[in-house]
Amino acid sequence: MLYRKNGGSGYDIKVSAALVPENDNAADPNAVRVEIKSRGVGYLPRELALEYRAALGESSGQCSAKIVGGFELDDGSSAHFGVKLNLAWPPRMK
Repeated sequence: MLYRKNGGSGYDIKVSAALVPENDNAADPNAVRVEIKSRGVGYLPRELALEYRAALGESSGQCSAKIVGGFELDDGSSAHFGVKLNLAWPPRMK
């Protein structure tokens, strides 16, 4: 797991994320899947996905991202992980 390979702190790991149009998504035909190291980690919110789909077309795009979370809470449990994307606005892809 990427988290353990980076010393276990997990709350500030810089990565590259792929934005992948997902035409066959039954819940949202405009869905944009977010992948890190070819693994799906989530989706853009619907309102952003529509804008980014217009910029992406049928191609995938890339952006920088951070994996955050996973730190120990006061009660000894661990916080959930999240991904923060560094997205341009308005959407534009090279």
